[in-house]
Amino acid sequence: MLSNVKAYRDRFSALFAGFTSGQKTVLVLAVAGLMIAGLTFNRWAGSPSYVSLYSNLSSGDAAAVTQELTSKGVSYKLGDGGTAVLVPRKDLYQVRLDLSAKGLPTAGSAGYSLLDKQGITTSEFRQRVDYQRALEGELSNTIKAIEGVSAVTVHLVIPQDDLFAKDTKKPTASILVTMAGSRSLTTGQVQAVVHLTASGVEGLAPEDVTVADATGRVLSSPGQGGSADTDAQAQQTTAYQDRLARSLEDMLEPLVGAGHAVVRVSAAMNYDERTSQTETFGKENAPPVAANNVTENFTGNGNAVGGVLGPDTLPTDPSGDSNTYSKTEDKQTFAIDKVTENVKKAPGTLERLSVAVLLDGKAKNATNRAEIERLVSAAAGLDANRGDAVEIGRMPFDTSAGKEEAKQGAARAAAEKQNQLMALVRNVGALLIVALVLFLAYRSARKSSRAMITTPIELPTGIPLRAISASPNPARVTQGSQALDLDALTAPREELEPEPEVRPAIQPQINELIEKQPDEVAQVLRSWLADRRS
Repeated sequence: MLSNVKAYRDRFSALFAGFTSGQKTVLVLAVAGLMIAGLTFNRWAGSPSYVSLYSNLSSGDAAAVTQELTSKGVSYKLGDGGTAVLVPRKDLYQVRLDLSAKGLPTAGSAGYSLLDKQGITTSEFRQRVDYQRALEGELSNTIKAIEGVSAVTVHLVIPQDDLFAKDTKKPTASILVTMAGSRSLTTGQVQAVVHLTASGVEGLAPEDVTVADATGRVLSSPGQGGSADTDAQAQQTTAYQDRLARSLEDMLEPLVGAGHAVVRVSAAMNYDERTSQTETFGKENAPPVAANNVTENFTGNGNAVGGVLGPDTLPTDPSGDSNTYSKTEDKQTFAIDKVTENVKKAPGTLERLSVAVLLDGKAKNATNRAEIERLVSAAAGLDANRGDAVEIGRMPFDTSAGKEEAKQGAARAAAEKQNQLMALVRNVGALLIVALVLFLAYRSARKSSRAMITTPIELPTGIPLRAISASPNPARVTQGSQALDLDALTAPREELEPEPEVRPAIQPQINELIEKQPDEVAQVLRSWLADRRS
């Protein structure tokens, strides 16, 4: 067994010694690269795969979670600037269950969980404060769910209910929103924050909510729309102007050609919200719906009827004529028509519209300004009574900047395409060079291995190996009158034509020499190979 191992080692040493210096370098680098790749792959395959346990954690929650993981001996990594915690995949679900049992993470602000800690001895003041804190925490967690929001602070002012108070105060709210990175709250998100807060607190109106961002900019304030409403109005006005201008340009494009007409629209919009109430009554000559006639008649003989207690009596009529009394009453009820109309005008009313049209003087069909003005006025819906105006100008356009920009764009596209092509050529060339080097190394190694496959040395009987190595010309050794041509004996198998009657006779002796003196045989072979290269 040891002899076989030694034989393989000697054979590899002889094969490696036959390589040139370049081949040896390539072989060493290849072996080193394979070892490094193997070690890297082994390390990557043996390392655990980390997955996200929690993300978007506050600093307090992250500290509490990592402390608990350290106490349990679970390895972890931090990501996203310390707001995300990663654990090995195999420990993910068990760690989540363990942390959830301990109330981690707390999801930022504590919500209604604060009310779980109250006892029967808790004072009314403490109950009211805990309820307000719980409500603020729940609102903070709700608003934090909006995309891009990293932190929220909510302050509520909830007046205490008083049964004997004549005028009760309304609750108010102030919200501070911190966005992630360079983001900012959009108009829709501000409205969402306002209405979520107003809907979550009893008696809180949207106009009593103040919203500000981390830079101190007020986005919504009580009694005023804040910048959110202002931005919404500006966006609505800009959208109307752009839509109308684009429509007019599309109409003029078939007439003067593409790019030969520029339209700008300026619209004055009224965003005041108005409410009016009108009451209308019916006609005066409407027929009555009910009538009541009452008639009273009285006839007497002139004598006093009854009297008044006391010394005085009623006077009597000395002529003795009778007294007569008559009364007639006519009552009629008329139905009066009453119509009450409440009209609420929506904001965004168009008060005035101005249109400016600039035509290229070089364009065709651009000379008939009166016709173009009539078309533009009709398409834009201009009203002279409202003070709308349209102006049409005609002058040659300067297209040099556009042409230069188009030329630069084409040049950039061509340069980018050329860079991509050169990068592809470089990559393909590098691959070809590597393939060529590997092919040449493989070819040289194969030639060397083929050159080392030689016919066993056929030495005549009685020639010691020391005599061969000590000879001044190792390629030719003479013993007595017998000369041995070693170059012919060491020729490649395909070029050697040994005599069939000589080989069987000396084969046992050669094998015996190789077994007894392997080092000396190897040295002789190396010297022969060196003589051949020279």
